[in-house]
Amino acid sequence: MTPTTSGMRAVPKVKGRDFYHWVADGGLELAIEELLLVSRWVTPEASPRRFDTRFYLLGCVDPPEVRIDHDELVGAFWERPAVALARFESGEWPMILPTLAHLRWLTKRSGIADAMESARGADGRTMIEPRRAEDGSILPIHMPADP
Repeated sequence: MTPTTSGMRAVPKVKGRDFYHWVADGGLELAIEELLLVSRWVTPEASPRRFDTRFYLLGCVDPPEVRIDHDELVGAFWERPAVALARFESGEWPMILPTLAHLRWLTKRSGIADAMESARGADGRTMIEPRRAEDGSILPIHMPADP
């Protein structure tokens, strides 16, 4: 599979089937093989609402402007993991466990190449379903390449 263009490209305000038509009509191909699965999080069975979410890495030297789907997100931007964690610790940014776990994992990496190498081969260890201990605490969660 050879893409007709290379690099990152901003996407117009389209979603669903319209997005796939935009790709096909533009003679483009999605380089999905470049996405690297880091983990898959599933909320515990006892949760009133269940989610099944996958987290991916993609190396990008010159990221395009971020445009968000307001049906899904309230905001988006680029930030270093350590800065995002500091903003969480200060109470400025609320975050949930999966986001915190990935940001903490990323701060242990020396860069995107190290993060991608750590995530490679995570298959089989990628599903994370947090569980609570009898005292209410969350049992340890291991990310790829963590001991």
